[in-house]
Amino acid sequence: MQTSFLFICILLVPVISSQKVPTGCVEIKHAKIQKYLVVSHSASHDEDRRHVTYSRTPEQWLLYSDEGHYRILHQRLLEDLFVSAQTWKGRYVFTWMPKERIENGLWDVLPAGRGKFILRNAYYKDCLQTVGSFGWVQAYPECRGSDFEWEIQLADC
Repeated sequence: MQTSFLFICILLVPVISSQKVPTGCVEIKHAKIQKYLVVSHSASHDEDRRHVTYSRTPEQWLLYSDEGHYRILHQRLLEDLFVSAQTWKGRYVFTWMPKERIENGLWDVLPAGRGKFILRNAYYKDCLQTVGSFGWVQAYPECRGSDFEWEIQLADC
């Protein structure tokens, strides 16, 4: 029995670690609540930052490799997705409106298996999640479990 469990684990580890990150024009959907990552069109946080939320209607993002990590850029607005130093029950997540690169706008896209990914900010090491965030997407340090899993699918831009 233990031998067969070990054999199954040996077979599954390469599948999870070889899960390819889709790059280019993508749609990002939270696997648990089945809603898409979108920017808030109703309110900006301030002159430089736009809130990030979720919706049943997808928006497209540009996901590409950069400096050994990834950048996630809103396709239409060309604004970097980033995690803020500002916190309240988790770090705030915004897009950066000045259209220049921002240090905390790099991401690690970690395979979670079953076609899902964890989106971890390379600067703060916090991960995107939606549960209990009152409509906003926030980032938390836990990074484990279905609350942190996202589906990334290629889209037409």
